[in-house]
Amino acid sequence: MKGSSEKKLLLELRQGSPAAFDALYRSYAKRIYSFAWKFLKNREDCEGIVQSVFMKLWEKREQLDENSHLKAYLFRISKNLILNQVKRALFKDVVTHYLERHHDRYFDLEKEQHYRELVEILDRSIAQLPERRRTIFLLSRNDGLTHKEISERLEISVHTVDTQIRLATRFLREQLDLSR
Repeated sequence: MKGSSEKKLLLELRQGSPAAFDALYRSYAKRIYSFAWKFLKNREDCEGIVQSVFMKLWEKREQLDENSHLKAYLFRISKNLILNQVKRALFKDVVTHYLERHHDRYFDLEKEQHYRELVEILDRSIAQLPERRRTIFLLSRNDGLTHKEISERLEISVHTVDTQIRLATRFLREQLDLSR
């Protein structure tokens, strides 16, 4: 896409033009899908990344500058979403490994019950976090926001966000006692 036509589409998108959004989607969706595929290797996950990227684009359309480098912006969103997805998958693997290591003699139904209990413990532990730390942690893990996006939303430094997420993660690991 040529720079001048992209600038025009960005201006139209900022004004809420569905046609401009559609044109940008047609221009970038396949490339974002291919980028996500390199890491996720799962059709549904890649499609979800594409949809999430364009939902964020639509939500933030009024904040876009027509001089923005849209391709870099879209791929930065993609990268952050992919990283968050990988982190969630790794956490799920840790929980699954824990359950398999400690409960491998039980039936799948019992494993599922233990998994639900573990999720309940996790939810209760998250509720015990100080309010600000809990908010920061949930914005990161549930909403998939980057540290920079959280810092901008809450008007705090990126360093504070990083520290609070590390403290929350350490506390939750201790509560789950995943080292056993």
